[in-house]
Amino acid sequence: MRTLIVGQAPSRSSVGLRAFHPQTRSGKFLAELAGVRDVRRFAHTVNLIGRFPGKDRWRKGDRFPIGRAKRAAARLELSGFKRVVLVGRYVAKAFDQKDRPFLRWFPLDDAKAVIIPHPSGVNHWWGKSQNRRRARRVLRAISKA
Repeated sequence: MRTLIVGQAPSRSSVGLRAFHPQTRSGKFLAELAGVRDVRRFAHTVNLIGRFPGKDRWRKGDRFPIGRAKRAAARLELSGFKRVVLVGRYVAKAFDQKDRPFLRWFPLDDAKAVIIPHPSGVNHWWGKSQNRRRARRVLRAISKA
């Protein structure tokens, strides 16, 4: 496996499961986009935060402790991976890459990286069919590489 997929944290319902496990909503969604049953067949998966951080009472979605995430991103060993998929703007921010556009490759250490939107149900980006098609093309190319 030469690809690493980096997520934020487990959801409340996926505590105890590996990042992007095929039984989770995010795991199923990314696998469907990639055209596989389980993204872990072509990629190593990891979350920056190891446990559910709780709901954010000021906005929709979950909390994201950016300080902890930045420290985890700095400790993450990227050598050995040719491609890195950062899932969501917060993960991209943890790697100091939040201003990059979605689905455009850029260098990250010795790898090529791409940011895809967070697969949350509150993310309206996924509601547009052309956005889903673009993400599907990127993820399917990765899964076949």
